[in-house]
Amino acid sequence: MKTKQKTIAVINLKGGVGRSTLSTNLAGELAKRANTTLFDCDAIQATSGSWFALREALNKSEGLTLQSAMNHQELIQKVSNDKSAFLVLDSEPRLKEIARAMIVLSDLVLISVATSAAEVWATGDVIQLLEEARKVRKVEA
Repeated sequence: MKTKQKTIAVINLKGGVGRSTLSTNLAGELAKRANTTLFDCDAIQATSGSWFALREALNKSEGLTLQSAMNHQELIQKVSNDKSAFLVLDSEPRLKEIARAMIVLSDLVLISVATSAAEVWATGDVIQLLEEARKVRKVEA
């Protein structure tokens, strides 16, 4: 029996809250179990892409591939064509269409949060996006 592909988005609309750290560590661990694609959707920072390049240089990228997406159309197209067992989507710290697409495409959304008031406030905006996404895609709770 073939296992259904799982897509996991790591999102917050504030920078410096550990999105890429969580995304890269999660992708690295999942790649030990099955083929995993890490999507770096933060073109300005590109932390996930840099992390992948370091792993590749150390010959530690087995089971792991990297993709990038500059906008929501590119992300949707690449996710639709990807055959990996796991997809990990690392978002940028902005409220743009790509963040909305990530939420709708994902089976699980992880919201990285640090402990300052600014991070907590930014999380409120992400929760609103999640509620909007539920209208587009029914989720199992």
